[in-house]
Formats: sequence, C-alpha cells, structure tokens
Amino acid sequence: MTYKYLCLFALYCSAPFVSLSAQDSDVHRASLYITYDLENEAKKKGQIALKGDEAYNFDVVDFLLNSRRENIKVFRSASLDGEKQTWTFDSAKEQNAEGCAAYKSVVLETEALPFLGVSAKGNEDFTGVVVTKIVEESAAQTYGLQVGDIINMIDGYGIYTNCDLTGTLNEFEPGDLLEIDLIRAENPQTVEVILGQRAHKKMTWAPDCSPQIEVTEAVIAAPETTLDFTVFPNPTSGKIRAVYTSDTRENLQLTITDLAGRVVYSEKNVKFSGFYSNMIDLEKFENGIYFLNVKQGEEVQTRKVVLEKI
Repeated sequence: MTYKYLCLFALYCSAPFVSLSAQDSDVHRASLYITYDLENEAKKKGQIALKGDEAYNFDVVDFLLNSRRENIKVFRSASLDGEKQTWTFDSAKEQNAEGCAAYKSVVLETEALPFLGVSAKGNEDFTGVVVTKIVEESAAQTYGLQVGDIINMIDGYGIYTNCDLTGTLNEFEPGDLLEIDLIRAENPQTVEVILGQRAHKKMTWAPDCSPQIEVTEAVIAAPETTLDFTVFPNPTSGKIRAVYTSDTRENLQLTITDLAGRVVYSEKNVKFSGFYSNMIDLEKFENGIYFLNVKQGEEVQTRKVVLEKI
C-alpha cells in the first residue's frame, strides 16, 4: 500500500469523532453537519456542526419543518457495533416538498462493509496501533484479538496509524481470510482472522405529503408507518442481530416463536426512540425455523430465522 493511497484517508481518519455516553452504548461515534442560506446575506451560509450525543440525538426533522431556512444541506454519520449509518439531505433536490407537513426516514441502500471489530489508537513511535476495545460478537473477538495488542501488519500491509488500519481493511471483502501480525506482551504473533461484516445504511429524510390525519364521519385514518426491519446473519449458527427503525415512537414488544407457536424468547416494553439494535443468542435452541416478531402498537412485523448450528 503506497503512501499516496494512505493519504487519501487522512482527513477521515483524523476527524475528531467523539465517543457517546453509556446510554447509547452501541453507538461509538457520530457527527452532524448542516448548512443553509442566511436571510438577507447574499452568498453567506449558516452552519451547525455537532459531534457525539448532540449529533446523534439532534432532531433533524424538527429543524427541516420549523427552521424556515432555504437551501438546507445535511450530512450525518454514525458508527454502531452492528452497522454504519450515513444520512444525506439536500432541500434543493426536494422539488415536491412544498406544503408537506412531515418528513419520514427512508433507507436508500444497504451494503455490507468489512468489519474487524476493534477500536485502536496509534503509537507515538508509529510501530503499530494499540487495540483499545474489542466489539462483542465481532471477528476480532471470535479469533482472539485482545485489548492491548499492537497491530503492525495486515496481509503484508504495514499498519502505523489508525488511517492505515481503516484504509487496509477497506481493501478487503467480508469473508476474506487475513493474517494479522501483532505484538502481545512484547511477543510477536500472527493471528488468522476471517473478516466479518456490518451493514452500511445510506439514508435520507423524504417529504411525507400524505394527510397526517384524515377525518370522516367517525372514521380517523392515520398515516402509514415508515419502518425498516432486518435480521442478520440469516441463516445463523447461533447469534443474530435484529435492527428495527420506525418513525413511530411507541415501546416495542419483541418475541421469538418456534414452528409450534411457543414463545422461546421475549423482550417487553422496550423503550424506543426510532432505532433498535440488539444481538440475540439462539445457541441454546434446537436447529430449525423460528419467527422473530416485533409489535409496536397495532403494527406487527415478522421475520423468519433459520437456525443451523454446526
């Protein structure tokens, strides 16, 4: 890997992402950047730049509906244990937004990204990167990487900074077999790792021009719920991650049933603010077909899960 190639990642890798608090424990970093035209200020832009908790919890929909700004552009990214989210919005491209009373979250595309599952920091002498965290259920944990390991090479590519680590991993695909050279307790070691994956959701906020409440004689019609519900890996050898997003802010009821309809797993009254992500362990159950059900108000979503333990 050439120095020129590594420099392409310098801006991304050096960005001062801020870790989030314990209440958002599966969200590691987030950033938000908004620009808009200033009133009566030709060619001048206002901006909002946030990181960490403030970026992830900022109510973008409320800003779009109530700010009355023009030429609004939004970019938000968040890195979670189970997935990466990238949000973009450009009001100039929303030609049909005038008169709409709401916005809804829309997933434009989902792709699989290579994922090792470590957080790291560079050494002052550039002899590698020091592992500071291992993500649960990740490839790093599965193949025995440890906090304190100093990673200095991946498949022949030298690792000197976090930028090198990010850039090198992005050269591979989920499922690739990697040789990771590291130093553990001053002893050089080589660890073989099959690279894992996480979902990358590319998302936006789209105008929702449907009537919010339509009233007839004693009939009230509510708007359709915008939601996304994914379960992976599926089939699974024991553990699955359930990811659920919705614009409805009611608590969740989550159950897993077998083919006979027996409830084998449940979570009740899960507090929900628009996004749910959880790793569920099925290893104690017999191989077969199960159904993962999420109930929110009167809405019920079901996904079939195939358990194939080795």
